[in-house]
Amino acid sequence: MQRIRILINIFAVPISLVLFSLFSCRDDIADPNNKGGNVNEPIVLNYYDSFSFFINADGITYDLIEQTNLSEAESKIYVSVDNYKSGYVEVIVSNKDYKSIYAERFIEKTAGTYQDISGYVPERLVIQFYNFTGNLRIELVSAL
Repeated sequence: MQRIRILINIFAVPISLVLFSLFSCRDDIADPNNKGGNVNEPIVLNYYDSFSFFINADGITYDLIEQTNLSEAESKIYVSVDNYKSGYVEVIVSNKDYKSIYAERFIEKTAGTYQDISGYVPERLVIQFYNFTGNLRIELVSAL
């Protein structure tokens, strides 16, 4: 009887590790070449002096509104579209009174556009996707 208990204890740990590894593996892990994480899930970094947004989009149609934490009336915006396949995306930046201070529609691959925003604090970012497939990157920084 003692011998059976010892054998069970010896084999219990390796068998449980094998079972755990078999049933805990995920097939839906993002491709290592996918720098944007999962498809249609944005990455947003929002700090007091910068706002960053990235999405690897696949046929999405919706509006997204993000508040920035910027507080300076001088800033710069950079927008790029890579791996473009279809649709378009509009990027609109507004101040606290909802006055549009930057607006651009992207309908093709864009290496990147830079623009200064002067005289207004960019407090709100509206991103409108229309059947958009591609990678969108937005960088909004205070020009200290």
